[in-house]
Amino acid sequence: MWKDKYVVVDTETSGLGTDARILEIAIASFEKGEITSSWSTMLYPLGLDFNDPNVKAALSVNGFTPDSLGDTRFREVAFEVYGRLNKETVVGHNLEFDLRMIAQEWTRLLPPAAEKLPVPNLEVCTLLSDFSLRSGFLKRNLAATCFRWKVELGKAHRAMADAIATGKLLHAMLNELPDDEVELRELLGLAGKTWAEIMARR
Repeated sequence: MWKDKYVVVDTETSGLGTDARILEIAIASFEKGEITSSWSTMLYPLGLDFNDPNVKAALSVNGFTPDSLGDTRFREVAFEVYGRLNKETVVGHNLEFDLRMIAQEWTRLLPPAAEKLPVPNLEVCTLLSDFSLRSGFLKRNLAATCFRWKVELGKAHRAMADAIATGKLLHAMLNELPDDEVELRELLGLAGKTWAEIMARR
């Protein structure tokens, strides 16, 4: 059953758009609500303009500086990311964003790495799950959602702390989510369309 084992991903980035780069990525595996493995790394994107106001604003949220990012490139960890995310069930809070950020990094690679973008069998977003299960709330960020489900959030806006909190958050929701994958996809698909419409109006 999909609820027994899942992998959680979180990224911290230089922005939100198509030119945004991943600055930190964390991936944690869960089995029956417990962490079985974890991995994370800081990334230094070549060509990123650290004087750009949007980049400066993004770094201030995370408390990052150019020096704190180290010197690891996405290319060096691409196959590590692939191996850890090429699983049956991948989870994230606003998962579409994290997967889009990873896909954007992948497009900057030359083959064969570009041909190895991980494609999970099942994608589970805790933001959309919360939206489906708890109506009437405006705030759906990770901190607000963890508070709603009584899940402890560590150092927010750091990838591993957010990934662990997201994994625990999904575990707290499991009893209210469908066991059947088809039903779950339908539930999250409907939530995704409605959430996108709400975001478009804001």
